[in-house]
Amino acid sequence: MAKRVEIPAEQEARLRARLQAELDASEWASAENRLKSWLRQFGYQAWMVEQLGHLQLRRAAWREAGQSFFWGGVRGPYVARALDDYLGTLRHGRSRVPDNALPGWARGAFERYPEVVQRDLAAMGVKRKVLESGPGRRRDRTTSFGCGFILVVALLIWWRLRQ
Repeated sequence: MAKRVEIPAEQEARLRARLQAELDASEWASAENRLKSWLRQFGYQAWMVEQLGHLQLRRAAWREAGQSFFWGGVRGPYVARALDDYLGTLRHGRSRVPDNALPGWARGAFERYPEVVQRDLAAMGVKRKVLESGPGRRRDRTTSFGCGFILVVALLIWWRLRQ
């Protein structure tokens, strides 16, 4: 998880101009990838998340767009289907957002979210400490395989030395 970084106004203006240039050139995939990269680099920025949602909606990625709109604080009839698709995929639907459903870029200080997001999260029972902590370290298959392999090699060496 990237910590939220306060972007100086002049740098934010350059980022927005760079993004707008890609949008004007209809380079949708590049703009979406750039936004995802910036979110990893700078952490949650409401304007980036909202723009990401619009790009995802453009390619009819309803659930992804809904996730972005939810966290970006975008509500209304234009995004209702996307929000419904996102919230419907959560284990508990609209009643609760499970901890593992939070995207890494969405974690951080509760106060940085738009008011509508704060209200929705409170209504869903999301705890501040979950948002403000980084995602837990998850072991992937490579790590598990590597640990298992080392254990087998160590046991083989031990067994050979005993003979």
